[in-house]
Amino acid sequence: MSTPYSSIRNIIKEGCVVKQGHIIWNWYNRWLVLTKEQLYYYDESKQKLRGTVPLDFASVKSCEIVDHPFSFEVYCPVQNKTYFFEALSEEERASWIKKISEVVDISEPTDYHHLTHVAYEEGGFVGIPYEWENVFLACGITREEIKSNKEDAIKVLEFTQIFQDDETEETQKQPLPENDVPVLLKELITSGDPTMLYKDYVPIGEGMSGVVFHCYETSTNKEVAMKKVLIKNDSVNVQEIKIMQTLNQRNIVGYLGCYELDNYLYIAMEYMDRNNLTAMLDFFPEFSLSERHIAYVVHESNAALKYLHSLHRIHRDIKSDNILLNHRGEVKLADFGISVQLTKRKSKRNTVVGTPYWMAPEVIKGKDYGTNIDIWSLGIMCREMMEGVPPYIDDPPLRALFKISTKGIPPVQYGDYTQTILDFVDKCLTFDPTKRPDCEELDKDPFMSLACSREEFAEFIQKIVQQAEK
Repeated sequence: MSTPYSSIRNIIKEGCVVKQGHIIWNWYNRWLVLTKEQLYYYDESKQKLRGTVPLDFASVKSCEIVDHPFSFEVYCPVQNKTYFFEALSEEERASWIKKISEVVDISEPTDYHHLTHVAYEEGGFVGIPYEWENVFLACGITREEIKSNKEDAIKVLEFTQIFQDDETEETQKQPLPENDVPVLLKELITSGDPTMLYKDYVPIGEGMSGVVFHCYETSTNKEVAMKKVLIKNDSVNVQEIKIMQTLNQRNIVGYLGCYELDNYLYIAMEYMDRNNLTAMLDFFPEFSLSERHIAYVVHESNAALKYLHSLHRIHRDIKSDNILLNHRGEVKLADFGISVQLTKRKSKRNTVVGTPYWMAPEVIKGKDYGTNIDIWSLGIMCREMMEGVPPYIDDPPLRALFKISTKGIPPVQYGDYTQTILDFVDKCLTFDPTKRPDCEELDKDPFMSLACSREEFAEFIQKIVQQAEK
């Protein structure tokens, strides 16, 4: 994230907004810049880039947030992340929403067809709208590259259709373990009134499915994160709650209960007061993680995965957004919305789910995969910590998917890193899944022994928090 303001071209709209922070949920003045590809947000002086929002497949809408009457949100499915901004007036909010909507509406073709009969013949694709081939070419993928990788190109197109549809076979009908009985929502409800059991609700974030509050357990005064979701068929992931209920490991965010009140679901979880790893990376390279810091995060994340994989479950969305932190330096895995249980009847999966830049090649290609797709994503997360962003982040998702599925991941571009960490990342990013290591093997890698202490990592987090408060 080093794009200077002066280098941005073809600006569609820019101006001052207020943005909700990631580490501390306060609101900060930011200079927002809209282009055809993404949003950039700088500090008020326009000297420091604070972050970017890719607009591929994104959505924008107004939202109602207490004390922030002109708020709007931008959901970025590429990052699976929602950004909250406030304009200076109602007119400005309407203008931002209109301009961003125009970019989103033209970012990809909208004339979608099922791709069952797609083929590539001399001169171009057959069985898809002409515009889709133009998308490849616009992304810088040449006809020669397509011709040399015909099957992979078609798989990427199929993935993009699924991704744009915003609903996969897996989310429509999630499979369960053999001899297991499907669970109804009412069977997951904990007895009690959440507004009596928990107090002092303060909203700290709002996503596509509901509002997240910071509150306290009335009996113990313990801090809790509470997600409030309107109960509708498309907003409550019963399988996710069921999985969360059965997980108990120190590197996985704790599940405390699920309550129902006035047609709302209240999901109580362990409160992680330093948000996620992505929030730390927003300050890259001003605060770069050392190899010891990276090794610590990887060691703790791998411990969570080792436990999850021992239960024959795949997380399927390992990335910095889903690694939560607290002031004690603890690192915990969260968000099991697309996790899946392997069974004797179905020991492999082939559904295309996840976030493009972190996705393993076999997933993109629609091949059968197992738990080690999480290892690939862990390797991409290492690259995030080393370089601030995942590889190919400057490419549109379609081109990134094509590169991942045909070329794998390029070497680390910059930074003075030892061979120990480079070898570890290479192991995680082994292109052939049959040769990729599992969590047990990663545990024995020399890189793991470099991990700093929890206390040292907590000190590093505190330095970033102090910078965020300025």
